[in-house]
Amino acid sequence: MAEDAIIGMIFMMVLGGIGFAIGFFGLRSKRRRKALCPSKTTGVIFSVHKQRHQAKPQYFYFPEFSYTVNGISYNKRSDVGTSTPWKYSVGKELDVFYNPNNPDEHYVKTDGLFVVGYYVFLIVGSLFMILGLLIPILAVIES
Repeated sequence: MAEDAIIGMIFMMVLGGIGFAIGFFGLRSKRRRKALCPSKTTGVIFSVHKQRHQAKPQYFYFPEFSYTVNGISYNKRSDVGTSTPWKYSVGKELDVFYNPNNPDEHYVKTDGLFVVGYYVFLIVGSLFMILGLLIPILAVIES
């Protein structure tokens, strides 16, 4: 029984640690990008790139947009796509946040779904690690 408890503890701790790390580093990356890109301008979607999902018979749509800083125009494709093509339409304006020292460095606010996902990973990962610590204690109490 003790070996099963140790294996269960290790499994839960590793799984929880991976989930926690995904959430933690994802949120940290978002915060860092926000801190580096405080300036805001308006961008315009000029195209929507359609890309087939690798594992599913489904397409994702990524807006391609342009924005101008100090008279220089930048054309970019968003890293975040959606499975709903109507969300992005050509000519639609969006807020682009950029680094004033390097306007090529930017981010576009998404609908917040990824941030929620990072918090879910953080919370569920923490719970798994706590459960991993409780497994040996519960095994001792049972025996």
